Amino acid sequence: MLLNVVVVSVNQLLPVTVLWVLLAQCTNAALPLKTTIIALSAGLTGCLGIWFLGGEIASSFDYRGFELLQIGLLLSLFCLMIATKRTGHTTLAATAFGLAVVLYLHHLASFAFSYSKPADGQTLAIGTSLGVGICLSFSILLFFFLDWVKSKHLPWLLLLLLALHGASKVSMALDLALQVDLISAARLEIDLRQIVDEHSVVGRVLRVLVGYEATPNAATLAGFGGALITFLGCTYWRTAHAK
Repeated sequence: MLLNVVVVSVNQLLPVTVLWVLLAQCTNAALPLKTTIIALSAGLTGCLGIWFLGGEIASSFDYRGFELLQIGLLLSLFCLMIATKRTGHTTLAATAFGLAVVLYLHHLASFAFSYSKPADGQTLAIGTSLGVGICLSFSILLFFFLDWVKSKHLPWLLLLLLALHGASKVSMALDLALQVDLISAARLEIDLRQIVDEHSVVGRVLRVLVGYEATPNAATLAGFGGALITFLGCTYWRTAHAK
C-alpha cells in the first residue's frame, strides 16, 4: 500500500511541480509565493468539485465525461502555455498552474478518498509526504539547472523545452481521444522500449518533461509535431512582431 501511494503521488504531483518550474524559468511571467498559493488553492477546490461530481461527470457524454474533461483541460493548458510565453502575464501563468493542479491532482484525490480505508490514513500520509519530497527534490534540481542554462544565455534551449512540454499535452489529449474511440490511428512500427522503457525511472521523467512514449501511434506523433511547430511558430511570430 505504501509503495502504491508513493508511486501515485509522484505520478500526479511531478507534472504539476515541473510545470511551475518551467513557467517560472522559461517565461517572463513571475510566480511569487502568494500567487502560487492562490492558484494552488483554486486548483484544489476544483479537484474537490470534480470528486463530488464524479458520478455525474463520468456518466455524461455517453460515459466519456471524464476523458472529455481531461482533453479540454490539456488543450486549455497548451493554449495557456503559449499565451504565457508570448505575454509574460502572471495571471495566465497562475491560471495554467491552477489548471494543472485540477488536471493531475484530482486523480490523487480520487485515490485518497475512494480507494483507501480509514485504517490506511497513516500510510497515505507517509506515502504522500514521500512523494511530495521526491517531486520537490527533482523540481529544485530542474529549477537550478534551468537557472544555469539562463546564465549561459541559451534562451532557445529554454524555449524548446517549454515547447516540447506544451506539445506533450496535445499528444496526451489525442491519446485520451483514442482510448474513448473519438478518433482512430494506426500503431507505428516504432518500439523504443529496448532503449528507454517509458515505465522506467528515466522514461517516467522524460514522459513528464517532453511526453516521451516508447510505442507512439500516428495520431499522437502527428499531434505532437503539429503542436510543437505551433508553439514555436507563435513564439517566433511574437518575437519578430515585437522587433
